[in-house]
Amino acid sequence: MMLPFVGSLLSGGVLALLILQLGPIRAGFMAAVAAGILLLLEQWLGGPLAMVFVFGVAIWGSVALFATLLRLWRSVTLTLQVSVFVAVGLLVSFYAVGDIVEFGRSLVDLLSKQLADEGYFDLSQLFAENREELALGLPSVIAYLAWIMGVVSMLGGYAMYRTLYDNEAVFGRFCDINYGRVLAIAMSLVALAAWLTSVMFVQDLAMLMFTTFWLHGLAMVHWLYAADKAPGAVLFATYVGMVFLMPLVTISLAIAGYIDAWFDLRKRAITTD
Repeated sequence: MMLPFVGSLLSGGVLALLILQLGPIRAGFMAAVAAGILLLLEQWLGGPLAMVFVFGVAIWGSVALFATLLRLWRSVTLTLQVSVFVAVGLLVSFYAVGDIVEFGRSLVDLLSKQLADEGYFDLSQLFAENREELALGLPSVIAYLAWIMGVVSMLGGYAMYRTLYDNEAVFGRFCDINYGRVLAIAMSLVALAAWLTSVMFVQDLAMLMFTTFWLHGLAMVHWLYAADKAPGAVLFATYVGMVFLMPLVTISLAIAGYIDAWFDLRKRAITTD
């Protein structure tokens, strides 16, 4: 868990595994000890303590919340559905602090200073030169990153947890998740409001909600492979595309996930067979 980059998927996955296996209290104590040692190491090495602490709380906090909910509800589908509303709540909290642009500027200034302190002067200057543009989008980006790191780490921890039980889908299979029509309807209403208005909060909210649907689309690809309806090469190509063609592939997956949330295409495919 004590990795230089506290937001790594591995450290988050281990934290999720500990919560699922030992419970949130014991795992939380171990995580607090690990975080304390990590902060001491960062201080000794002259690292960016403020940045490590902020991102550690945002990412490890989301992992701990989702893993705890998964252990409590014993349903990976319900946990992922609720995680979207958690991301929405995080974005709303950013706007609730007051002037969202000024809040974004303060975040950009913090990142720029930390990068300069670390010796990344060119990158720090790039942040400073594009301060206003970054300030507008940074809060929604942070909300999305906290969500994606949290759910992916939770899923990774759940995958490791399943190995302790002969790979039994104790809390359900990832390939069977479905965001459901409630989220699809909410997404439609927010998207309509964003199209009809020019309110920045509504537009950020619509984009955030839409991007979360790519995980639903990825589950569909896993289902096609698990149901022997697509070869492993399709699954492999999807992951490769997410690395080299990320915008195109993730948008395509989000569209597929949104459509499936409305029409439950996998259930129809089973019925047809």
